[in-house]
Amino acid sequence: MTSLESLKRGVEELESRVTTLEEAVDDEALLSVKAHHILKQSERHVQELTFQAAEDRSNTAKMMDRVAELQRQLVRCAAQLEEAKHSAAVNLAKYREVELQKEMAAKERKGRKTY
Repeated sequence: MTSLESLKRGVEELESRVTTLEEAVDDEALLSVKAHHILKQSERHVQELTFQAAEDRSNTAKMMDRVAELQRQLVRCAAQLEEAKHSAAVNLAKYREVELQKEMAAKERKGRKTY
């Protein structure tokens, strides 16, 4: 009987070991599924970031073009402003000259009327 009992005990130990190993395999399978899910999420996130980076590069290029255009426009406006200042100075000088001539003509008329 002892050999039968020892065989039963050996079988029970082996069955217990098999159950433990099956549980370990199930746990590893669950971890593998979770890891696969996390991997897929990470891949999607990487794709999103890659797409966003490409979009950001495109937007940056567009903004740089816009800044360059605005700078060119600013240079044109500055040139127009300088031209307007010059025209204003010329016109002011002409106005002052005409005013001076007008005053001189008025004095001359006044001087002629007194004689």
